[in-house]
Amino acid sequence: MAIFLCRSLAALSEFILIIMIWNYIKADTFFKNYLPNIKSYKHKIRGKNGRGNPVEFSNEEKQQIKKALSRLFKDLGSGIK
Repeated sequence: MAIFLCRSLAALSEFILIIMIWNYIKADTFFKNYLPNIKSYKHKIRGKNGRGNPVEFSNEEKQQIKKALSRLFKDLGSGIK
C-alpha cells in the first residue's frame, strides 16, 4: 500500500509540475520549439477538448515534456553568462 501511495504521490507531483509550468512558460512557443509533434496541447493543458470531454497528456507525452523542459533549462543556463 505504501509503495502504491508513493507512486501516486510521485505521479501527482509530476502532474502538478506539468500544469503549473504553464504559468511561467508560454506554451505556444515551448511546444512549437521543443515538442512540435504533440498535438492539441492547449486542450490537454486545460483538461478538456472543444466539446468539453476530458483529455490529458499521455504518459509518453509527459515524459517528452519533462525531457523538453530539461533541454529548455539547459538552453537557458547556457545563454546566461
